[in-house]
Amino acid sequence: MESSKDKGKSYGLSSWHITHVYVSVTDRQVQIRLSIQRLRTLQEKRLALAKKSRREIADLLLKGRLETSKLRVEGLIQDDIYVELLELLEVRHALSLRPLMAADTEVIY
Repeated sequence: MESSKDKGKSYGLSSWHITHVYVSVTDRQVQIRLSIQRLRTLQEKRLALAKKSRREIADLLLKGRLETSKLRVEGLIQDDIYVELLELLEVRHALSLRPLMAADTEVIY
């Protein structure tokens, strides 16, 4: 027996559908700008960690611990690749923002 609260609701997976989702151009712009800010923050954090890691590697080399420094350098290289990926994502987001800005300024009659 259905309660009045559940009347008209269907919880089955097969009946799940979205009829229409509308996201305004302004909302998209805001989300993309927020994503760009988050990517920059991640880049800054990783770059700060890499700077610290470089200092630690230099200290290890001065102490003569070559094997440990080699392992740290491999990790540092991976971090540098990750930062480059974040930079590419930032550029891609910035490029995807341009058409939205143009669409926002167009007047449709």
